[in-house]
Amino acid sequence: MKIQFILRTRKYYFHLKALMVFLLFLVSTASMAKVNSDLEQLYNMVLKDFGQPGADSVLRWQRMLGDLSLLPNLEKVEKINDFFTQTLDYGMDKSVYGKNDYWASLGETLAISQGDCEDFAIAKYVSLRLAGISDSNLRLMYVKAKTANAKDSVYESHIVLAYYDETDSEPYILDSLIADVKPVSQRTDLKLIYSFNKEGLWLGEQQKYYSNSTERLSSWSHVLAKIEQQGIML
Repeated sequence: MKIQFILRTRKYYFHLKALMVFLLFLVSTASMAKVNSDLEQLYNMVLKDFGQPGADSVLRWQRMLGDLSLLPNLEKVEKINDFFTQTLDYGMDKSVYGKNDYWASLGETLAISQGDCEDFAIAKYVSLRLAGISDSNLRLMYVKAKTANAKDSVYESHIVLAYYDETDSEPYILDSLIADVKPVSQRTDLKLIYSFNKEGLWLGEQQKYYSNSTERLSSWSHVLAKIEQQGIML
């Protein structure tokens, strides 16, 4: 009787585990179906405006997203950060777009495979949202950064992306200048000025909150509109 009970228990556990795996598969498939639907329009836009090499870049990015569906959030963050670190070259707005300040959409950045700090941050932000990470766990941060070539007291304007594993936890920083994802406590070269996402705007270390970040940041509003026009609804 004891052996039969153990066998029945193991059989029940096996079926329960199989059911959980199947349910996770259905959830991830449904999520990716929405992403694929969004990306069809993005792919066609990039193919039309930038040609096949740009469209191929979109497909590589899409495959990368598809591989993330069952990973923990922090692993998604690291995989997406690695993808853009390895895929994109750093380029200033003046040389890439002929403008002093230009915030590129994800589609533009993928198609050209170049961008500056905010282009990297925006591309990672959109990718993480599509990978299932909530807006409340992500913020773009406008900071003053001490670069390797700067003198002791010289800090330059810079934008990074912050990921909060919990909404009130220490954030991890995704940076275009440093390949590794690091906790903000290890980034003593950065001085926070303000941070923002689609939900709102936070000022400085004291975290004074304002809603409607798109009304206060015109460049952010314009790039979100471009992203939506290209088929991605965040």
